[in-house]
Amino acid sequence: MKSHKLFTDEHLDQLLINGLAADTDKVRPVVKLSTPDANATWLIS
Repeated sequence: MKSHKLFTDEHLDQLLINGLAADTDKVRPVVKLSTPDANATWLIS
């Protein structure tokens, strides 16, 4: 079974930057994951 990457290297870099940010109120989502069959959405920041 082939696995798929959910995050690119650029996404991972931005997630690390967000994790180290001092002002977490200004952190924006990096990736949006959704499941149309379950009507669920996650914003990963």
